[in-house]
Amino acid sequence: MAFECAIVFLRKKGFSDVRIKGFLKTKPLILRYFISCFWHNMEWVSKGGIDSRPAARITNDLIDQDYVITASFFGKLLTKDTPVARAYSEMKQLLAIQGAI
Repeated sequence: MAFECAIVFLRKKGFSDVRIKGFLKTKPLILRYFISCFWHNMEWVSKGGIDSRPAARITNDLIDQDYVITASFFGKLLTKDTPVARAYSEMKQLLAIQGAI
C-alpha cells in the first residue's frame, strides 16, 4: 500500500514509470515516509483507531516515526524504546520486501 502511494504521488508529479521504478529501487526517504505512515495507521487501527488514543500518545508516535525513518536510512537505531525498536524492525522488513521491485 505504501509503495503504491509513493507511485501515485510521483506520477502526479509527472515522472515516468521507468524513472519511478529506478528511483524507488534506491529506497528513498519518500518511500520510507509512506511505509512509516502506513505502518502507524495500521497500528492505530489495530488498537481501536486514532480516536481511542490520547493526543499526547499520537504526538509521541509521530515523533517516533521520524526516528524510525531516519534510522532506516542510516542503518542503525539509537534507542531502546520498545515501540520504536519494533517499528524500526518492521520498517527494515518492509524495505526488504520492496527490494524485489
